[in-house]
Amino acid sequence: MAGKQLTLFYLLLTNVAEGVLPRIQYQMSGDLIIGGLIPLHNYDDISERCASKRDIGSLRLVEALVYSITTVNQDTERLNGITLGYEIYDTCSSGSETLKNSLAFVPSLRDKDNVLGVVGPQRSSSSIQATKLLGLYNISIISYLSTSDELSNSVRYPYFYRMVPPDIFQINVIVDLLTSYNWTYVGFIYSDDSYGNNAKLEFFQQVEESKICTAYDHSIPLTNSDHSFETIIADLKKLRSTTLISAVVLFIQKEMAAELFRLAHQEGLIHEFTWIGSDGWGNYGKAPLQGVEETALGAFTIVPKTGHLANFDEYFRTNSLNSNNPWLKDFQEEVDDCRGSSSNCATDGERPQFESKVADAVEVFVVALIEQKRLLCDEANPPVSSKSDCIAKIIEHRSSFRNSILEVSFLSPSNGLVEFNSKGDAAGRYDIRQFQTQKENQFEFIVVGNWSEIAADRHLSIDRVKWYLDDTTGEVTRYTESHVPKSVCSEPCNSREVTIVTDCCWRCEECDPDSILADNKCFSCFDPANGSYMWPNKNSTHCKPLSHTKGIDKLENIGMIIISSLGLLVEGLVLALFIKNRKKRLIRASSRELGFIILGGVFLTYLSSILYSVQASAICCIVLRIIPYLGQSLIFVSIATMIVRLHRIFQAGKRTRKRPQFISPVSQVVLALLLSLVPMVWSIVWIFIEPPTVLTNKVSEDILLLIDSCAESFSHLIGQLTWQLLFVVICCYFAIRTRNLPANYNQSRFIAFTAFCSLVVFIAFTPAYFLSTVAGAKNLYCALGGIILATVVLLLLFIVRLYAVYFVKEDKQQAVTTPPTVPTVTEDDMTTTTTTKTTMLKHNDHYGANLTSSHIAK
Repeated sequence: MAGKQLTLFYLLLTNVAEGVLPRIQYQMSGDLIIGGLIPLHNYDDISERCASKRDIGSLRLVEALVYSITTVNQDTERLNGITLGYEIYDTCSSGSETLKNSLAFVPSLRDKDNVLGVVGPQRSSSSIQATKLLGLYNISIISYLSTSDELSNSVRYPYFYRMVPPDIFQINVIVDLLTSYNWTYVGFIYSDDSYGNNAKLEFFQQVEESKICTAYDHSIPLTNSDHSFETIIADLKKLRSTTLISAVVLFIQKEMAAELFRLAHQEGLIHEFTWIGSDGWGNYGKAPLQGVEETALGAFTIVPKTGHLANFDEYFRTNSLNSNNPWLKDFQEEVDDCRGSSSNCATDGERPQFESKVADAVEVFVVALIEQKRLLCDEANPPVSSKSDCIAKIIEHRSSFRNSILEVSFLSPSNGLVEFNSKGDAAGRYDIRQFQTQKENQFEFIVVGNWSEIAADRHLSIDRVKWYLDDTTGEVTRYTESHVPKSVCSEPCNSREVTIVTDCCWRCEECDPDSILADNKCFSCFDPANGSYMWPNKNSTHCKPLSHTKGIDKLENIGMIIISSLGLLVEGLVLALFIKNRKKRLIRASSRELGFIILGGVFLTYLSSILYSVQASAICCIVLRIIPYLGQSLIFVSIATMIVRLHRIFQAGKRTRKRPQFISPVSQVVLALLLSLVPMVWSIVWIFIEPPTVLTNKVSEDILLLIDSCAESFSHLIGQLTWQLLFVVICCYFAIRTRNLPANYNQSRFIAFTAFCSLVVFIAFTPAYFLSTVAGAKNLYCALGGIILATVVLLLLFIVRLYAVYFVKEDKQQAVTTPPTVPTVTEDDMTTTTTTKTTMLKHNDHYGANLTSSHIAK
């Protein structure tokens, strides 16, 4: 009791000091009074007074309360002569004004304590203020539109009831709507008050249990800071440019929605988002969307389900003229327009009408009053027959009135079953409305669905939806195959991609071609290190074994084998003819001993080309580590020895008649063999360091077959290539140095051709070898390169000379192989010596011979 007195004393002091004690604005006397707290004006925070009027819908709510009470009083038998009166106050959409006006219902401040209950207020913040005060005196409040979850706390607000469900049900509807369209990446904008903050907590709790991800959330302060709206629009534009988000929830008040849509329209966010609105602005129809309709097209609003109050429209038109409603003059223009209209006189035809909720709230009081009268008067012991005594007893036991209200259950002509749960909340039933164009430049809210919760089962029904989003994102469409807008972080990963979640989004990483996807992980089918030689099936659901192919099965390998075999046959024929004609002067003059070594290198090169083309094995891999490089070394070392010998001979001939050292056949053969064995020694060393092994690999990414190949040591390969290229370069260098020798002297030009052709082969095939990723292709390049090298050497150094042996006349051969006569001169006779050299060069005009008879190979 002391707490009540202190609270009341504080409120009285505050309101008397401000000079704004409540005064009755609209009243009718009766045995019992039903109060009304309804906003008819807006509140000006600067002047701290009621300011501009609201729309005519507010006046209709007032008249609906009057109409309902008048209708009840017309049935005198229903309450056995008890009449109801009303006292209605303007809350001005303000919590503080609501609290001031609520003082009018405090028993100790009234001439007569006869308040049965109060209908209203509309806003949750106002209801909290009113029920905190009036709850101290056990006065029940039934709101027709307050939805804050905070008011479901029956411990803090035991005398509060409402005709609409709490916001938690709105969140249920929103989550079900997002889920039905598979919108998994959304924004959530809310007002920074109990209405918005409680909704945010509930929304985040529910989406954690679903697959919905909140990409963006932001609060709007009650001060309506322009900076907050600008930040929100900028963030949404950025998010829209980087993701496929389209759904944005707006759990805000009317004024906030109007400003947000205005700025979005200004920034060009037209047909960019599907807005999902709460009843905080959805209850006002098109009012927040004036002038920005294109930006809001396609928006959904969730509003409590409400029906039309029968006969009220006619009552409003006819009775409003004679009404003593003190606010009628403020709305006179709208009322005059209404009289001549067949509409329901609301601001727009798409706005939910809550007059029926007000009428149902009055009916709840009436039904509960009848029950209280029965318990406290009619069935009391002894019965209370006096009307005044019965009314006094009802007021005295106002605290028990709560139980009667909670037990109320009746069928409303407008809204169906009316009843409350233990928290004083109505059942969850909503209409889902969408902002659409019906005709050109005609925008309307259309009911496209409904939602209800029956016995904890949620039911969503929706149809007749239209979509207005622009599909201008380029390659990625904003619509699904069923023509519903997407609201996702990005496109779903396909069957070969791992989904990697990052914060509230995800990215896709494709598995390697040799892997399958299972449990959102990539598993390799092809893992030679672990002996797995399989490949994904067509759908990448499981691994299947790969077939094995042999090198001999490939047409190109067969071609290499055939060509190499023909090369060996030709070389055998050349060797036989070379041996047969070995004593002829033309063969003897061409360093025949080195020629035999070169033919041995050609043989090994052709043979290695065959080995490169057949099935790899351990023995084959060991052999291929040696003979290809040994064969090429025999060729190029011998050719280099030949051309260096020619260069030394002629250089010495310019200075002296003394024979150069180490130009005899034996010296040349020993030198060539020793140098040629270097690659073999190098190969043997690396065989022990990195033993050759057989590798099993796929032929290529496109050819799903297995093939065996020899594992090559990179260090070994680089050493061999360096050695071979060194001697090819030496050959090219000395070929250039001997370019001025008599025409084709000792095949100098053919040696030059051979050297330069070999260099071209190395330049062409070496990059191809290292860059090849196709299994078996490296062997193919080695085989083809070896065949070309061997064939060039065989053709230019041997077949041409044999052609001369058999098809050039003997006298011409004799002319070029017979040494000229060289007179004896003294060292001081330089003139005679010069003349002799000139004479010798003139006689060497065909296939050439040595400088003197002592230089001719014996």
